[in-house]
Amino acid sequence: MYAIFDCIRNDPDRNVWIWLLLFFNYLGAVIYFATRMLPRMNTSSAPSYFKRWTKGRELRAAEAAVVNIGKSHQYVQLGNVLLEMSKVTQAEEAFQEAISKEPNYLDALWGLASVATAAKRWEEAQAYLQQILSLDSEYKRGDASLLLGKVLVASEQRELAKPHLIQDIKAWSHPEAALILATLQAEDGEKQDAYEILKTMLSKLKACPEFYYRQHRHIANKADRMLQSLEKEL
Repeated sequence: MYAIFDCIRNDPDRNVWIWLLLFFNYLGAVIYFATRMLPRMNTSSAPSYFKRWTKGRELRAAEAAVVNIGKSHQYVQLGNVLLEMSKVTQAEEAFQEAISKEPNYLDALWGLASVATAAKRWEEAQAYLQQILSLDSEYKRGDASLLLGKVLVASEQRELAKPHLIQDIKAWSHPEAALILATLQAEDGEKQDAYEILKTMLSKLKACPEFYYRQHRHIANKADRMLQSLEKEL
């Protein structure tokens, strides 16, 4: 039943797969899970035992590469696999080893920034992210910029967060950056600015391809509710 629901809601080829699910019942559900659901599952939010099961082979390969080659790239690959398996301490050690070999290696800095952010070590995360952006302002197509904005907000550096988020929106049009900025503006009494930011973001988001809009639907819903609230106050 869940497979049918997922198919109707999320699968672009639902017209084909729905018949397979209806006619082949449990077998169809197994095939659908393996070929359609599993590839798009976010294993970062999966239980640790599931991560160990799906990532075990990758971990062994990454560990072998570190032993056989042992350059910064191999340590970053190992760190990424360990991070996905929630082995945070070991992942951080792998990223640090990569940095010791290549101090400005962007992927290693990103790994360390991710670890520091997850651990709420905001000062460290900010330093790593600022180093990344000083080396490559477009790293990961703006993901580093967005994460820095979140870190600045989390560490209560509003005076730095707001101008950074404004620049992020201009450069990348991140819907989440717009929502965060509008929230800060509304809290600071800048309600008209918040209203305009949200209205522009929603207009752009609704004009995006369906798959992109679907990925950001939760942000659109929050922005819609916030807009309605602001309209009553303006």
